[in-house]
Formats: sequence, C-alpha cells, structure tokens
Amino acid sequence: KPDEVLLSPPCRLWSMLQELSLTNYPDRKPVLDEARRQNHDTILTFVAEIYLEQWKNGRHATIEHPWSSRAWATKALAPLPGWPAYVDQCMYNLTTHDDRGQVQPVRKPTCFYTTKKSLATSIAAACGKKGQQCHIFHQPLEGFDPIDKVSRSKAAENYPPYLARDLAKAMAEKRGRRLCLG
Repeated sequence: KPDEVLLSPPCRLWSMLQELSLTNYPDRKPVLDEARRQNHDTILTFVAEIYLEQWKNGRHATIEHPWSSRAWATKALAPLPGWPAYVDQCMYNLTTHDDRGQVQPVRKPTCFYTTKKSLATSIAAACGKKGQQCHIFHQPLEGFDPIDKVSRSKAAENYPPYLARDLAKAMAEKRGRRLCLG
C-alpha cells in the first residue's frame, strides 16, 4: 500500500499516429481495434483499478500518457477523478537529434493525470512556441535518430532528468490536496 504510485501504461496502440497509418493500410483497422480492446480490458482497466484503489484509501496515484492519447477517452480512464497536468517535455529539456546529428528540443505533449493537485500544479509546463514557430523550433518525433541509432520516439521515451527530478519531488511532498470522496 504505497503512499504514491506512478502508472505509465504502454501508449503505442493509443497514438493518433496509429490512425494516420490506417490511411495507407485500411485493412489494419480491425487488427488495431482488437489490439486496443485487449489492451483496454487488461492493462488500462488494471491501471484504473490501481488508481481508484489509491484514491479510495487516501493515497495518491498518477497516470502518464501522451496528451493526445486516445486512451484518455476510454471507458477505463475517462471517468477517473483527478487533475490533469499538461507538460510539454521540451520545457524539461527533452531533446533528440535532427538529420544532421544536431541536438534539438522535442515538444512531446504529455498528460500526468493525478489525485494530487499540488503535483499537477508543480509539474505543469507549456511551451510558448506556437504555429510555424513551433515547427521550426521543435524536432518532430517521427523518423530516425542518426546518433542514437533508434527511432526518435524510442530515443525520447525516457523522462528527461529535470522532469524525473521534479516529478519525484512532487510525489515525495507530503502535503497536497487529495480528492474528496463522494
């Protein structure tokens, strides 16, 4: 019965990029739908049960997934009580390499959905770059990182050290308004 848990279920199946790939391969839709159903009925439902168990017993839980993840709208996650923290990971120094091997910032919009309001407040960080300025400033996650020799999304899957530090600090903080039952 930990005081706090951080839950980060796999997100690949719930990415909007999955739907974009269906444009070229529409025959894959039934396969994606079935994989999502299985993931929902096992992993997402399990994550929701842990989250609610923590909440009901006066403890804290946080779920992390991409901000645009389709999983947030599922039967398992949509009704959960809590606070969302929007985090552009470039604000915590998330980077990857461009095609020339130069280090570039990566936006990677992420949601930390939590029972602890102080955590949501303390880690929220939105990048001020908008529109064309955003596309010039940020390295897209698509493609291959020529230095790390992996896909850019793989190279950017770990939290940057500053985000890990601030997340751990917020989780360790004893104070923090908890959601009320009822």
